[in-house]
Amino acid sequence: MDTLLVALRSLRAHPLRSALTLVGIVIGIMAVVGMSALIRGVDEVIMGSIRTMNPHVVYLTKMGLVMTPEQWIERRKRPDITMEDLRAIEADCSTVGRLDPIVEDRAELTREDRRTRGLSVHGVGVDYLEVNAMTLHSGRFFTAGEVATAARVMILGKDPVEALFPNSDPIGRMVRLRGQPYVVIGTFVSQGEVSGMNIGQDGFCVIPYSAHRRDVSPQRRGLTAAMIPSEGASVERMCEDATQIMRVRHRLRAHQEDDFDLITQASVLKLWREISTAIFLGLLGISSIALVVGGIGVTAVMMVAVTERTREIGMRRAVGAKRPHILAQFLTEAVILAALGGAIGSALGGAAAWALGKAVDLPVSAPWDTFALAVGATMFLGLLFGVLPAYRAARLNIVEALRRE
Repeated sequence: MDTLLVALRSLRAHPLRSALTLVGIVIGIMAVVGMSALIRGVDEVIMGSIRTMNPHVVYLTKMGLVMTPEQWIERRKRPDITMEDLRAIEADCSTVGRLDPIVEDRAELTREDRRTRGLSVHGVGVDYLEVNAMTLHSGRFFTAGEVATAARVMILGKDPVEALFPNSDPIGRMVRLRGQPYVVIGTFVSQGEVSGMNIGQDGFCVIPYSAHRRDVSPQRRGLTAAMIPSEGASVERMCEDATQIMRVRHRLRAHQEDDFDLITQASVLKLWREISTAIFLGLLGISSIALVVGGIGVTAVMMVAVTERTREIGMRRAVGAKRPHILAQFLTEAVILAALGGAIGSALGGAAAWALGKAVDLPVSAPWDTFALAVGATMFLGLLFGVLPAYRAARLNIVEALRRE
């Protein structure tokens, strides 16, 4: 307690020096806490959005989840997933309950003098709503007959509705896609309302895949398929059966790897965890540079303090203070300074993250353990960077210290 009180009096006696020491730590902790709050907020929303996927849906794709340019180049060589493949799975795979083809491209929609930005145009089948757990806001979905005849009907996401029909009901109205007239027969519930944040997932529309192949992507042969298991079958069993059928169709030998991929909710969650962890560690490393600079500032200022207080140290040693007492005093001052900087930086970082989140509509997550960890880390930082000045003070010769003016 005596050491703590002496350290506090010393810091209070040199306010400017203490404030200069705090600046680097405050900036470093502010950057770390602010970045952490934003990253954790976005991570929670995206994880929530992934969990809104139907946990039983499996996507059969040519490319799978691509992480590197090398993977993309290699997987581009794979054979396309065709309608013949999907028909074979429907016919021979009893564990598949429903299967819906998906083809996707980007295009603009126009209506009179209004135009959307480039949005995702999905060509799908009649089971799209059930397989992908989508919900209509108004209108209806297209029928099997409309898919068979490649009818020009469309269901809009929230973004194109707001862009093309800001003050009117879109149902029954006409929009143009690649110059062709399509009738709007339905609208979707906002996906931002489902996941908690709109990160562009409402910028899409849906048409029959047969119309998509004719009007949007006539040269594209490949498809993606969304599948859900039949009653009583598991996702794992369905994946095994579909894999066997695809391997037979693609004439793959036992030693050859699959030339297609099955994507599940679990695999998407795993991929996002890997990505978010890498992003967090990268940004943490970058923002921690400021924290290290702050720690170096602690060392520099405490070294100056030792030089200024050499005579005081000599007097304390002369009246009975031991080297461990001097060491403890300067270490305590360094730890108190660092902890104070951590507390101020945490508060400012949390406030800055909250303000930025409000300004650009980003989620923020800063639980109490973030602040506790920040303060604890700065205390360790103060201890680490305060060792050298404290050791120097403790090693001063008593006679030489008393002679110092």
